[in-house]
Amino acid sequence: MAKASKNLFSLSRPWMLWLVTFFPVLIYLNTLGHDYVLDDAIVITQNTFTKKGIAGWSDHLTHDSFYGFFNVEGKERLVSGGRYRPISPMLFSLQWQIFGANPFIGHLVNILLYAFCCRLLFLTFSRFLNHFPKLKFKDDVSFAGAMLFAAHPVHTEAAANIKGADEILALIFCLGAWYIALGIKNEISLKQALLVGLLIFLGLMSKENAITFKGVIPLSVYLYSKTPKRILHALWPIAVATAIYLLIRISILGFGSGGEAPRELMNNPFLKIENAFYTDFHPVEKTATITHNLGLYLKLLAIPYPLIHDYYPRHIPIKSFADPSVWASLLFHLFLILLAIIGMKRKSLWGFCAAFYLITISIFSNIPFPIGTNLSERFLFMPSVCFSLACGLAFTYLPERSRRGKFPLILLSAILVLYGLKTIDRNMDWKSNYSLFTNDVKL
Repeated sequence: MAKASKNLFSLSRPWMLWLVTFFPVLIYLNTLGHDYVLDDAIVITQNTFTKKGIAGWSDHLTHDSFYGFFNVEGKERLVSGGRYRPISPMLFSLQWQIFGANPFIGHLVNILLYAFCCRLLFLTFSRFLNHFPKLKFKDDVSFAGAMLFAAHPVHTEAAANIKGADEILALIFCLGAWYIALGIKNEISLKQALLVGLLIFLGLMSKENAITFKGVIPLSVYLYSKTPKRILHALWPIAVATAIYLLIRISILGFGSGGEAPRELMNNPFLKIENAFYTDFHPVEKTATITHNLGLYLKLLAIPYPLIHDYYPRHIPIKSFADPSVWASLLFHLFLILLAIIGMKRKSLWGFCAAFYLITISIFSNIPFPIGTNLSERFLFMPSVCFSLACGLAFTYLPERSRRGKFPLILLSAILVLYGLKTIDRNMDWKSNYSLFTNDVKL
């Protein structure tokens, strides 16, 4: 009788680290010959601040991120809320300073950042799961989660598009802060506090959705902590960093930078034409459409097909509660909310995964404020972390007989091959504006 393996995938930790680092490089190598595409024009090729090189850094730090493209006061606010995320434009300015207009360098940097992000995800998962002594196969769960994250085709918009560096950088900084916070003992040291605060601040300066880790990190500490004091130690540096970022953002963009949606269709999907004029969706129509869109996010995580760069209206029609897909989405999200509440109360990893997803997707839901589009695949970059962790955890539920021998590794490899091939294929659509538009217009 075959003996049960001490781990699921029969791989040592050094091999896991090596694979997690180089697998994402392998599946994104075919982007190195790609051109600038889509919003690369806004932040790179047609951005006057970026084309100044390092001399443009001060402009990036003191203006809305779209100002250097529009160069007209007020036009950068066409997208509701404004955008203040200077880190990636400063990176693009540095690349322009050294290499000029060179998309090869932009894609190479994105690949390296993505590979580092996947490696850091493995290390963070591993440190997090080490706090749960009853959980078996901790490294295997971390490895499966990080590899599935690396291969997931829904990440092509972030990794294969140079502008997507903002998504990757935001997650890197947030994972770094989470990793440090997970190492806090009974008291937080000054070094730990400074590192957590600095990394969250840099995450926010990369992209605003990093603010959701203000909820994720304390919840993760709560899951294994026996004292509220430990949670507060993890929370206060994040709160201070967030407050500093918001003060800077308000000083640059002003108090009027968030709230009311624009009155034009390309940046407000919840408008319709009545009597030759744009008018707002009825509240029921808007609620049904948002609910449907949230269901699409879950569908893309589970089945990443088809992949489309543009979900603007009227790609997604106006929905009503007569549509079964709306009810399916509503019921599944109610299940996730219930799982998060009950699971966190019981300090369950599954409850944490549900809470993680709901927190990180909330900022893109169009519920707290309008984001200017129905949905976008890049918005799943951060929420997909918990999906990947949940998939890794699912491997521990294989029947004991199935955990013997090579079956877990064969199963994981099969999924990675399917995901990887789809990612490589989708990468080619991002080669140029022409290839992207002519492919996606069919969908």
